[in-house]
Amino acid sequence: MKGAAHAGANGAPDGTAARRPTRSGQVPPARRAARTGAAHRILDPLIAQVARCAEAREGTAFTEKLNRAAYTAGGLIAAGHLDHAVVRDRLVRVAQHARPWQQARNEAIVDDALAVGSARPLHLEGRS
Repeated sequence: MKGAAHAGANGAPDGTAARRPTRSGQVPPARRAARTGAAHRILDPLIAQVARCAEAREGTAFTEKLNRAAYTAGGLIAAGHLDHAVVRDRLVRVAQHARPWQQARNEAIVDDALAVGSARPLHLEGRS
């Protein structure tokens, strides 16, 4: 058929099937990547604030900033936007860089805030 659009396995033109949710409810890779990008646009500035706390030993509101970043991350993880292990590792590494003398406390803050944040999934639909 000359001039006809090439159809994918489900009979839809190529590229359209990747945009539809599957019957199992899984998000196709293209949509998952877009959601992950939006999640990082929210989380990255919060993590950067934690990292900047390395510039001073005190007076930077480090605990509050780490708690806010981890709480937000927990909500993004619960909504399926980010991977728990990857985000936890990143938060712990940044906290360790900023406050290396309190590793156990850093991990407790991250773990507690991730758990509390995960109780309130942060859905990004309609946000840009």
